[in-house]
Formats: sequence, C-alpha cells, structure tokens
Amino acid sequence: MYKGSINEGFVTTDGAWVGRRWQHEEHQYAVAACFINGVYVLEHDRREGRIGERALAPPWWESFGYVLLKELISPDDDGIFGAIYQRTIHLDAPETPFLVLAFRGMVTDCDRRTMLNMPFGGLAWSNNFKVALEAVHRLSLLCGQENKIWLCGHSLGAAIGLLVGKIKAKGGIYLDTFLFNPPIVLDHLGKGLLDLFKNINPLGFIAWNMLVNAQKEAVSSDAGQKAFQNLVKWQPRFLLHPGDFICSGYIKYYHQRDMAKIPLFSWPTWMPQLNPTAGPQFEELHLPYVTPSACLIINMAKKGAGECHGIKQWWDDDFDSGIQATWFPYRESVHHHHMCSTVST
Repeated sequence: MYKGSINEGFVTTDGAWVGRRWQHEEHQYAVAACFINGVYVLEHDRREGRIGERALAPPWWESFGYVLLKELISPDDDGIFGAIYQRTIHLDAPETPFLVLAFRGMVTDCDRRTMLNMPFGGLAWSNNFKVALEAVHRLSLLCGQENKIWLCGHSLGAAIGLLVGKIKAKGGIYLDTFLFNPPIVLDHLGKGLLDLFKNINPLGFIAWNMLVNAQKEAVSSDAGQKAFQNLVKWQPRFLLHPGDFICSGYIKYYHQRDMAKIPLFSWPTWMPQLNPTAGPQFEELHLPYVTPSACLIINMAKKGAGECHGIKQWWDDDFDSGIQATWFPYRESVHHHHMCSTVST
C-alpha cells in the first residue's frame, strides 16, 4: 500500500485527520490510485474467499479515513468491478472528497470481452457501465454540488469513468475525475473502422452512417450546443505513461489537436458525406473517449514493459520526480497548451 498513508501524516494513530498534503495534486493521484487498487483487492478477496480479518482490501481505504459504502457488482459474473467509499471524519482540507467512486481494470474474462468490444461501442452497452452510471446518478442527486465527489478508474475502469463523467458533464454536473491509463481506441478508428464496416459488414456500415448523420444534426441543435458548452468546463485528469501503448495515444491526440491541428480521427475519402461539418464539437461531444478539455499527467519514470500500464506506478517512490503535467483547454477558445497551474512539477 502507498506508504504515505502510514508514514506521512494522512491519518494519525488515534484516527484524527492530518490534511496537510491534500492540497498537493501528486498526493491526490496517489490516494486515488490506492482507492482503485482497493477494488482490485476486493475482487481478489472475493475470488479467494477471504472475509473478515483475513480480507486484505480494507487498508486501501481505511488508511485515508474512509469506509466502504457499497460494492458495485457486475450482473454478468458477480464480480466486484467498482466501489463507493465515504469519508468518515471531518476534514478541514477542501480538496478531500466526501465520496469516491472507483473502478478497477481487467480481471475477469467478461472484462476482456468488454475491452475487445470497445472499438465497436461495446462498453456503452455493457451491464457494468449501466450499473456505474446509475450509481453516479444516485450519488450526485443525494449529495448535490456542495459535497465533493471523486470519480476514478484504471484501464477499463478508467474508460467507464470517462464515459460516466462525460455524460454527467453534458448535464452540467462536474466530478473530479482521475483516469489512470485509459485505453484509447481512436487509433483503431482512424486506421479504417469504417472501411472494415464497408467491406465485411454492410449493415453495420449503414447503421454507422445513420448514426453519424443523426449526431451531426444533434451537435448543431440547441441541446447539442448547450451540452458542448457544459462539457468544455469539465477538466478530467488523464494519468498516462508514454511507454504504455494502450493509453499513450492520448498524448498524440491532444498534441496533434492543439499544435498541428491534425485530427486523429480520420474519415474515409470514399464517403465524403460522412465528413462531419460540425468540426471539433462533433469529435469531442460524441466520440466517447475524447474530451474538449483535459489535463495530461505523464509519468516519465522509467518502467518495464509490464509496469507502464500498472496502477502501482502512481504511488511508487519515483513518481514525484518523473511527472509532467500539461493542461489542454478547448482548442477554439485557447489555441495553445500550457502547464497545469494546479500541478507542481
């Protein structure tokens, strides 16, 4: 577990809160990663029959003054894919969340099937996503804007968090969001998903064509404009490693978008009527894994091939020394990127 929770003054031995480090973003990243790891360990506890005093998961949230409020259970395989934590003690630091929703990455065969279907929109139709979205809806209604809610996930769980957070942001509800190593599928889309549909699945191509044209109209509608204006205000954090091929495409996307103005999502020349006329609003309102504004937190520490995608890197000893944080605002209002003002590097 992240050693800071024991040695650096998160919770004292009598349970009193010491919040002197919560104002530091690096601290928040490490704690969010620990909350996510708690979900991984919850699932492993379940699979291995560890309960009560034998359970290994509780220290991953109890060390920070939180309790497990609810486990999020997959309707497909009864696995624990998410958790809701609640703060139990009073804190003076405004940066601390009252509730945390955390989602783990791939563990089960069902998770792997969902990941493989992501380029074809499978995640948005998955039962786990529906459970997660309902949980966020309920909590945001119960808590209101006065209580801070964190939304965090790793790998597949980050993709779930991204979709959920984006839906809430379109409606004007903004959650502090930490997305660790989210898989990006834009590279696959840009290299010819539509060509694939055309060649091997004509019905799928027709359905995609209908979807694109319908969404072009939705972007230009009053409701679409309002949703986009709301979405621009959402500022999710993408925590990435350049050596992680699963998520590093986000680095390419935002740099190309703001510096070279080259869209990563390319439309086929053989179907010019598919070319969306709404410009960046089409991409960032409707393509599920792209947002108008983002802060990229890049871990530049040297990692092995198996470590670049792991959650442990976000509380490792070398994390603080290897971080680069860059804020990418919406490109039509600000045409350059700059270092995140809230992140110490």
